Amino acid sequence: MNIAVDARVYLTKTNKSNPGIFLDCVRVLAVQKKEHRFFIIYEYLKPITENISSNLEYVSCPRFGKKGLLRKFLPDLKLPAILKKIKADVIKHID
Repeated sequence: MNIAVDARVYLTKTNKSNPGIFLDCVRVLAVQKKEHRFFIIYEYLKPITENISSNLEYVSCPRFGKKGLLRKFLPDLKLPAILKKIKADVIKHID
């Protein structure tokens, strides 16, 4: 099963909270559940290269503009295309 985790809220440069605990939980789950593939959707401009498990992948959702409607709506419009590309069976939005 392909599991997508939409972590764009946590994995942004402007987020003041520490995303380390959240990422550690997903990594531990990926190590325990080798039969599933996990995709973390993030919004960074440069790619994340560290990978703890072979079934954990990072997928970049591009950022459009710095503010305004483009910043708000275009990543949400790109999300279905990303989910189709990775053939996600389940998606979890982190709010």
